[in-house]
Amino acid sequence: YLVTSNNLNNGWRVVTSIPTSYLMQEQIALRTTVIMIVVIISVGIILIQLLILSRFNKSVTNVVQKLEGDASTDLMTGLLNKTSFRRQSELDLKSSSGIQSKVFFIMDLDNFKQVNDQLGHKVGDEVIINMGRLLSEVFSEGFVKVGRIGGDEFAVYCSFIDKTEERAEEWAKYKSERVYIAFEKMFKDKIEQFKLSVSMGVLIEGGEDIKYEDLYKRTDAALYESKRTGKGKPTFV
Repeated sequence: YLVTSNNLNNGWRVVTSIPTSYLMQEQIALRTTVIMIVVIISVGIILIQLLILSRFNKSVTNVVQKLEGDASTDLMTGLLNKTSFRRQSELDLKSSSGIQSKVFFIMDLDNFKQVNDQLGHKVGDEVIINMGRLLSEVFSEGFVKVGRIGGDEFAVYCSFIDKTEERAEEWAKYKSERVYIAFEKMFKDKIEQFKLSVSMGVLIEGGEDIKYEDLYKRTDAALYESKRTGKGKPTFV
């Protein structure tokens, strides 16, 4: 208690006793308010720091993903580049079982050099870009790998768990027909002017322990056969 004593003029003395808890209520309330404000400010600062850190991490992740994408993607077409196409195909070959059927395409643009020589590389680049878009549309399935493996050379690889070699061959023939139909529509003027065409080698394989190099060599030989016997057509092996 806080006790005070005052003498009055008439000789009386007034003694007052006040509980200290009453006097401290305002101070306690003020202290509580200050503590709450400090806590709120601290939490706010922490949240802001977490938000900044989250955005920073997201930015770093985006940069890393972009760099990884740039490293594995052909910048002109957006398809897999030669190295990434081979690596992803090899990973699938290593993990595939004997019941899987594999299909491998190699495609090459016939008389493409004439387009570059007569119309310039800018037009030639447009042809390559459009060919990449064409293949992305025809082979839109997520499990199919499509890559640009050379200047005007493209490759497609896929494996099937539930298809026999016969069904895989039917799928490959259907896809090759779609490529030729789309090619004629997209490059009609270049076909007429330069006899631009696409030769194709297609391999259907159902064996086990197949190496990428073996698939590539056999499919490339089929492509060479298409070019040797008239160009602008597929050869299946």
